[in-house]
Amino acid sequence: MTLLTKLVIVEPTPVREVFDECRRLLGGEDAVFFHKEGGYHNKSGQGLPALLSVAYGVDAPLVPDPEYPDERDAYPPVDAWSIEVCLETAYAYRAPNGAGCSDLHAWLIQQIGRWLTDRGLTWCWRNEFTGEWHPSSVATTELGNPERGRLSEDFSADPAKIEAERQAAFEAEVSAGWYDETDRDEPILTD
Repeated sequence: MTLLTKLVIVEPTPVREVFDECRRLLGGEDAVFFHKEGGYHNKSGQGLPALLSVAYGVDAPLVPDPEYPDERDAYPPVDAWSIEVCLETAYAYRAPNGAGCSDLHAWLIQQIGRWLTDRGLTWCWRNEFTGEWHPSSVATTELGNPERGRLSEDFSADPAKIEAERQAAFEAEVSAGWYDETDRDEPILTD
C-alpha cells in the first residue's frame, strides 16, 4: 500500500519544468521516465523514495469528472487546474533518520510549493489521510514533519541505499508482526 499525495497548479505553466523540479527533489534527474499525451511518469522500480507522475490537460484544463458529481470532494476546490502532481510512497518507507512516508511527502510538498510560489503560481495539495484539500498557505505539518522528511543530497542520490533502508524497515515490521506471511509477496518498491 502507498501514501498518495496530490498537488495541483491552477495557472498554465510549462509541465516539463514542474516534472524536472520534482525529479530533482527526489534525486532522480537521471531516472528513466516516459511521456504520453497528458502526462509524464517516472518508471517504477528505480529505488526512488516516491513514484512521480505529472498530469496535464492536453487541449483544455483538467476539471472534475461531471459524470461523478458525488465524488466532487475528491477533486481540488477549484473549477479547473492545469497540472496535477502525484507522489506515491510505500507505507513501509523509512529513511535512515526514521522518517516515514508522511514526513517525506510533507517535505516534498513544502519544497515543490516553495518553487511554485516563487513563480507566482496558485496551488493546493491534498492530504490523503483526511481527504482534505489545503491551500498553499496551510503548513504541511498536518501531514508529517517536513524537517524529518528532508532528503539529504547523499541519500537522495543513492537508490541502492534507499532500497536497502526500505527493505530493512519492511523486514523489521514483518518481525514485529505488523504483516502476515502473505504480505511478503507485496512489492517493497513504489510500483
